[in-house]
Amino acid sequence: DPMAEEIQILRLWRDRFLARSAVGRWFIRGYYAASPPLAEFIAHSEGRRAMARAFLKPVVMAIRLQLWLAPGGEEAPPET
Repeated sequence: DPMAEEIQILRLWRDRFLARSAVGRWFIRGYYAASPPLAEFIAHSEGRRAMARAFLKPVVMAIRLQLWLAPGGEEAPPET
């Protein structure tokens, strides 16, 4: 679901941190090149979707913490 809270957190991190550096922009370009075929591969298997969610959960939690701790960060502490 593109409106899921986790997606919003990842977009905020992309805009607030990644897009501000050359390395971050390189990562963004790579992500947008690789993600459509990867998403297609994951979409056809509930097991793959579950593995992707399990992999992304700690990533999103770490990003949420970084956003919260950054100057001008989010007002709410990260979810647990």
